[in-house]
Amino acid sequence: FQLLYQQAHLTKRSEQLDVYDAVTELYNRNFFHKKLEEEIARARRLVKAVSVIRLSVDPLTEMEQSFGRSNRDVILRTIASI
Repeated sequence: FQLLYQQAHLTKRSEQLDVYDAVTELYNRNFFHKKLEEEIARARRLVKAVSVIRLSVDPLTEMEQSFGRSNRDVILRTIASI
């Protein structure tokens, strides 16, 4: 029973990692592209517009060098929460 429970837990966690970014806890690029395709198809069916906002945080490597990886991750999580 314990082995089955652990396997189910690992499977669920693996599915979450396929969808979420571990640092920001937001949906990842793969999920975004899948969802965007669905929304475009829905907009076509309903004859509605689709709007997309993209935010790019640059330069991440300089942030990491200046503030360290853990602080860079805090910055990304803070931006993601907004």
